[in-house]
Amino acid sequence: MKNDLWYAGEGFWVVYCEDAGIITEFKKIKALQESAVYFHYRGKGKHASQFKFQQGEPLERGKCLLSYVCARLHFDFSAALELYRNNDSTPYLEKYPVGFYQLELFPEYYLAKPAKTRSRQ
Repeated sequence: MKNDLWYAGEGFWVVYCEDAGIITEFKKIKALQESAVYFHYRGKGKHASQFKFQQGEPLERGKCLLSYVCARLHFDFSAALELYRNNDSTPYLEKYPVGFYQLELFPEYYLAKPAKTRSRQ
């Protein structure tokens, strides 16, 4: 599925999404306004949706809507911030091709503890 994100300027972001589950999830968030709906050319239901939202401060990972959107779309939050800092309206996938996604690492205390195993002797 193709998803994309771009900075529209003056604090506004636009999200394009083809994943039905994520579309449903985004519709429940008041700050994400559905601005366009795309249907299959043969009329077999919705194909994609486009949302817009305004992101003010703070632009910190885990503390803003942009961070949440990036996490759900599997985009690198830092790369999205570069679009904002440079006032660049180039779509995310054009600037950072699909293979660019970098996994986010979390401290060990966020990980589940492994079950203790019994060693056979």
